[in-house]
Amino acid sequence: MVYVYFILAAINDSLYSAGIIQTFYMSAYALFLFVLSQGLVLAIRFSNAFGAVEKLTNDLSKTNKAYGRFIPREFLKFLQKKDIKDVELGDQIQKQMTVFFSDIRSFTELSESMSPMENFNFINSYLKRINPIIRKHNGFIDKFIGDAVMAIFPDLPNMPFLRRLKFSLKFGSIILIDTIMVIVPFKLGLGLILVLS
Repeated sequence: MVYVYFILAAINDSLYSAGIIQTFYMSAYALFLFVLSQGLVLAIRFSNAFGAVEKLTNDLSKTNKAYGRFIPREFLKFLQKKDIKDVELGDQIQKQMTVFFSDIRSFTELSESMSPMENFNFINSYLKRINPIIRKHNGFIDKFIGDAVMAIFPDLPNMPFLRRLKFSLKFGSIILIDTIMVIVPFKLGLGLILVLS
């Protein structure tokens, strides 16, 4: 639309300078409107681009947080990677460490006696309690496999450590079912594997 005003102003100025019409020179006003409109268009485009960058930044931040729930930062540190994007197929290291396995004995039978919500609460209660214990002993959970957990301890644990860990993990889970606290007794299967490089 501004282009039309600019063209009309040029025609007006040509006719005015030829003495055909009695107006005034409008090119300067048309040029001002043209520059102003272009500035507004650029400002709107910049604002839209800035909004898109902000949205992408928020999405990327949420994606990184989501990856962090499934791929522990400690695991990336082992691979000497700063970000999940840097990990490639075949990346590996060789190091002595202890791999720890824990699962709930007879979980299928136990879960069949619970509703889906009770199952969900039970597993979450168990995982919320086991994760801090593992972290407290300088380990991290590598995998959640249903009711089982695979954790890695980068430092070779000594026997007192193993006793403390096994003692810490022998508990009955306290779960919340419709805000009523229920104690569900269960047994854990525990295993440790020393991986030597």
